[in-house]
Amino acid sequence: MPFPQDGKQGWWSGGYTYGLWIGILVATGFSVVPVISRSWKDHFGLNGSQALKDASRETAISLFPSLSSQLKRKKDHGRAEALLIAAYGKTLSKII
Repeated sequence: MPFPQDGKQGWWSGGYTYGLWIGILVATGFSVVPVISRSWKDHFGLNGSQALKDASRETAISLFPSLSSQLKRKKDHGRAEALLIAAYGKTLSKII
């Protein structure tokens, strides 16, 4: 996502790229359901946590123990959140 100071071109190209990815995924048979971060964080009880990055890593480790070695550093919080988003998506696919 572009930053506000990026201007119109940055926002346009960001939206274009987002749409391109959505189109590619749908064309290849994937179901795409955009989700706001609050939804998946609430699902895992992560909203309002003081140490959100650590909590994300701990939750991901509990769900994916075989990947704990790849989630042990503080800077692995992005990887942990990607796993949590995927796990949340899996629960949505059972509902839809």
